[in-house]
Amino acid sequence: MERSLVFVMVAGVGAAAGLLIVSPYLSLIALVVAGVVAMALVIGRDARDLPDIEASLAEDARSVMLRNTGNAPAHQVHASLVPIGVEVDLSSLAVDAVHELPLAEQVTEVKVVLTFKNSEDQPFHRTALLSALHPERDPLRPAFNIFGYK
Repeated sequence: MERSLVFVMVAGVGAAAGLLIVSPYLSLIALVVAGVVAMALVIGRDARDLPDIEASLAEDARSVMLRNTGNAPAHQVHASLVPIGVEVDLSSLAVDAVHELPLAEQVTEVKVVLTFKNSEDQPFHRTALLSALHPERDPLRPAFNIFGYK
């Protein structure tokens, strides 16, 4: 285990033992707080080194944009545009970097198949269907129209 996780657990058990003299309820509260902090450390450790490449079609539908929205660089990036037959290999794509794949002509729909790895050689796979005729999905759009959202 990491030193910070061990320190949090030892401090939590020590605080709980000390508060047991005052009140058992305070002791249980200290254990719950220590457990929450320990879980936050474990979740934070799991969320490190995660690249995430997002594909989008340019406004004029003449290029595909690849953007790394993750928190780590993506290595050995391979993008395949399915009905067109265009394949691109990149050695790496930095965090928040954008790479543009120019196309020979405008496309109405294209499927992008992405494979990439993180720094620990863990493979990732993403597939995105891009269309020039349909707007992109808005992640903040509510399930039904509320408060005048359109």
